[in-house]
Amino acid sequence: MNKNEIELNCLTNELHKQLYNVENSIEYKVGKRIVNSLLFKVFFRVRNLFFTKKLPHKKNVFYKMLNYDNDFTNLENKKIAVYTCITGDYDKVIDPMYCNDSIDYFLFTNNNLIESSKWKVTYIKNEKGFDNVLLNRYLKMHPQEYLKDYDYTIYVDGNIKIISDISCYINKVNENIGFALSKHSTRDNLDDELIACKKLKKGNIKMIDMTIKKYYLERYAKELWLVRSTSYSDKSKE
Repeated sequence: MNKNEIELNCLTNELHKQLYNVENSIEYKVGKRIVNSLLFKVFFRVRNLFFTKKLPHKKNVFYKMLNYDNDFTNLENKKIAVYTCITGDYDKVIDPMYCNDSIDYFLFTNNNLIESSKWKVTYIKNEKGFDNVLLNRYLKMHPQEYLKDYDYTIYVDGNIKIISDISCYINKVNENIGFALSKHSTRDNLDDELIACKKLKKGNIKMIDMTIKKYYLERYAKELWLVRSTSYSDKSKE
């Protein structure tokens, strides 16, 4: 076997081990019993009957943004960076199982104790005086400030493990908008997000409520979907 085949074989074996550990964990077995229970099945049938999500029309701008597909046949001359952010002790470092040799992998943090053998750890000074949550959000949404020499960047949350080449996400970048996002899996609009923030006790609820009202005053459309930003692609140089 050549080097690539050996690496693929090792990765496959590691994934099989992790799958075995998950399927034999107490959490998985309990969850499986709940999902297979009659009460759970009845609940989801009722939910789907009354709360089926309406898909936007194909002419909808948001639909087009989430279903964009570019055709980059040659990325050899493009500089691509994958990056993640860990501030404070919020997440533990999860090293990628697979790294594309033509891509740079960065981990931005304000925690001087963080080390990694796969990520290029970059320590950030909190010059803006943000708390750990806001600093994480700022690093996440401003790759052009820290990775300005790259043509494209791909963000992944600190709790996500990269198990394969994710450079294909670049093909989802809408050239007219400059980035690509995926639809939120559980919430549909800003009102749902506010309710979730209250339940999870995340952020300054009063400030979030005021911000949402401001968006509506500026004619933000309530029917627009929320996006999930655990990962997204960005055209950094613009």
